Amino acid sequence: MSNFAPEQVPEAPLSNTTTEDSPTRAVLHTAVIETQYLPPLETFARLLAYPRVRFEAHEHWVKRSYRNRTHVAGPSGLLVMSIPLVRRGGDRRLSGQVRISYAQPWLREHWNTLVAGYRRSPFFEYYEDRFEPLFNAEYERLIDRNTALFQFFAEALEWSVDLGQTEYWDARVPMGCVDFRNAVMPAGGRPDPFYRAPEYGQVFGARHSFLPGLSIADLLFNEGPASREVLLKAIGY
Repeated sequence: MSNFAPEQVPEAPLSNTTTEDSPTRAVLHTAVIETQYLPPLETFARLLAYPRVRFEAHEHWVKRSYRNRTHVAGPSGLLVMSIPLVRRGGDRRLSGQVRISYAQPWLREHWNTLVAGYRRSPFFEYYEDRFEPLFNAEYERLIDRNTALFQFFAEALEWSVDLGQTEYWDARVPMGCVDFRNAVMPAGGRPDPFYRAPEYGQVFGARHSFLPGLSIADLLFNEGPASREVLLKAIGY
């Protein structure tokens, strides 16, 4: 894992545009995105072709996003899990400085929620021994916890990606990069014209019908090694 100095990024060999919905599908760029907790599968579908990802550490904190929340399935349907944060600095905090609060036992609560939702899925036990330790470790900064989880999913998807953080704020990402910041949000965002939300088997599908827009964890535990192919088809590859 390494940091990202924008001036060190080489020119894009395919296109000079820096928006993720360019007609020219870039595969050799660096993707810049905000940190996300157990990101939605759409995030992975849109990033999977990129060999480098840099998490934005110098933006001001944005509420009502996936930065510290995620959507998963449970016996009763859609569940939202949120990481509690240390309240300091208000909305002027930089994302890379946001600290996690452990005043309440949320780590164990989140893990128990995932177990209740996915213990019966085809592949939960296959990944459990590598996944559970991430819910026993107390990271101080949110961006570090999210990065560790992102790395777990990347490895499970057999995606060789270089992860790092931005070193300073730039409203426009440098040439050779693609800006995914705030592209995938619980409400709004920037739709990708190539993305088609996939449907796949879910543990409680017969009870609730298909639940779209869930965490990458939902896809991985239900589809296992086939998850990568599901993501590639969703983005048109």
